[in-house]
Amino acid sequence: MNQTSLGALCDRLGIGERYLRLLFQQHLGISPKAYALHRQCLFAKQLLHQSTLPIADIAHASGFTSLRRFNDAFRRHVGQAPRTLRRTPRAPSQDVTLMLAYRPPYAWEWLRDFLAARRIDRLEWGDEHRYGRHIQWGSASGHFTAVHVPERHGFRVTLSLDDLGALLPVVRHIRRVLDLDADTALIEAQLRRALPATFPLVEGLRLPGVWTPFEAGVRAVLGQQVSISAARGHVTRLVEALGDPTGDDGRQFPTAARIAASDLAFLRMPQARRDCLRGLAQAACDRRLDDDPRQWTALKGIGPWSADYAALRGTSHPDIWLGGDLGVKRALSVLGTVEPAHATPWRSYLTLQLWSL
Repeated sequence: MNQTSLGALCDRLGIGERYLRLLFQQHLGISPKAYALHRQCLFAKQLLHQSTLPIADIAHASGFTSLRRFNDAFRRHVGQAPRTLRRTPRAPSQDVTLMLAYRPPYAWEWLRDFLAARRIDRLEWGDEHRYGRHIQWGSASGHFTAVHVPERHGFRVTLSLDDLGALLPVVRHIRRVLDLDADTALIEAQLRRALPATFPLVEGLRLPGVWTPFEAGVRAVLGQQVSISAARGHVTRLVEALGDPTGDDGRQFPTAARIAASDLAFLRMPQARRDCLRGLAQAACDRRLDDDPRQWTALKGIGPWSADYAALRGTSHPDIWLGGDLGVKRALSVLGTVEPAHATPWRSYLTLQLWSL
C-alpha cells in the first residue's frame, strides 16, 4: 500500500492517516502498509498452490514490481521461499483457477435465479451451478466463470486475463460481485429485529453485484419504470450495438465513451431517458461521477431509486434501503409492520429479503 492508496482509503473512510495507523496498531499490531504486504503474500501463496503460473508471473500478479522484492517479502511474511511451496507440477495453462471460499450458509439458488433473470447474452453466461461474464479492469480484459462447490463452501473460479498485473484486484472484485465475505449470521440476526417473527428469512442471502458502478447505473436507468424483462431487453440491445467484441463471439459491456458518442436511437424508449443515459456516460468520461453513486442525483434524470440501485449492486453498499421500490412496497403491503431503521447497517440485505417474497 503506497502513500496514494493509503490517502484514498482514508478519504473513503472519512478519517485521518494518523488515526488509521492507530486503529491498525490497536487491532492488528501492524501498520497498514505491512498488512497490505502480508495480504499480497497470502494471495501469492494461493497462486503457488492452486495455479500453474511461473513464479515470476505470480510475483507480477500479486502486485510486486520485482522478483527479488517478491522473494524477500515472501520469505519474511510466510517463512519459506516461494519455490518450496510449489506442489507437484501440472500442465501449464493460460487460465488461472482458484477456490474462493465463503462462510456458510450461501443462498446460491436465490442468487443464481436473480442473476439469470437479468443475464445479458454474450456478456454473461450461467447454468444451475455457475455464473460467468466478460470483464474489463483498466486496460486489462478477460472473463471468468465461477462454479459453486457447496461441499467446499466456495466457488471454483477460472479466470482468463490478458494482463496478470490486474489479477489481484480482479479476484477481489469477483469476491465482491459474489458477496463472498459477508457474515450472514450476523446480518440476519440484525434483520430479525426489523422483520415480523413469521417472516420466511432466506438464510445466506447475498448481494448480487454488478461489475462496475457505471454498469449498475446504466442498468438502473434502462430499468426505470419497466419490467425486469423489458430492462434486460434494453441492456441486451445496448451491449449488442456498442459493446466491444471478444475473441469468443462475446461482448464486453460498452464503455462510457461509446455510449456518450451514440445517439442511442436503437433503444425504444423516451428521448429523455436516452439523454439521461448519455449524460451519465459523459459524466463518467469527464470524471465527474462520484465514487458513491448516491451522489449521482445531481445528474438530470438520475433519481434516488436509480442512484441507490447503482450503489447497492455496483458497489455492494450494505445499507441501501429501497423503500420506494415497487417490489418492496408490495412486500410491505403484505407484511404490515417492518422497521427498516432496526436493520441498519444491513438494509441492503433487508431490501433483498423483501424482494424474495
